[in-house]
Amino acid sequence: MIEILINIFLAVLSAYIVYEYYKTFFEVKSKRIQVIAVVLIYMGWQIISMPSVSNIHALIRLLLSIFFVAFVGCGFEGSFIGKNVFAIIYNAMLMFGELLVSAFFLNRGISFEEHDLLGSCLCECILLILVKLLAIFFRHDNVRDFSWKHNGILMMIPLG
Repeated sequence: MIEILINIFLAVLSAYIVYEYYKTFFEVKSKRIQVIAVVLIYMGWQIISMPSVSNIHALIRLLLSIFFVAFVGCGFEGSFIGKNVFAIIYNAMLMFGELLVSAFFLNRGISFEEHDLLGSCLCECILLILVKLLAIFFRHDNVRDFSWKHNGILMMIPLG
């Protein structure tokens, strides 16, 4: 029961992070119902894609993750290509967080299989911190007015 609640919490947190990520770079569409619908569908995907719920191959899970993050972009104004590029960058940041948590677990001799929920929580926290830092940086109007090319380059800074 606790594991189910934690998985639901992680799905809600993940949806919040993706929403905040897109909100940093794009304007929210005026149709609130459309925004709510895409976020709820994304939350459903997050619950279905959890390893404790389904056994989806890692490559397929990655491709579907990119698709569903890009799908959340449907709730925002902006170019199709721009939102898809940002979806790929978002997933790269997520994988970077997973890499950091995995390296920490390996360094400390912690079994990732036994503590997968802890690892998921830490990954989401790292991603939330990265997204909030990006929101702080891109809040300034002079930075937001950069071309998409320059914004994309600046976005890759947290990826190392």
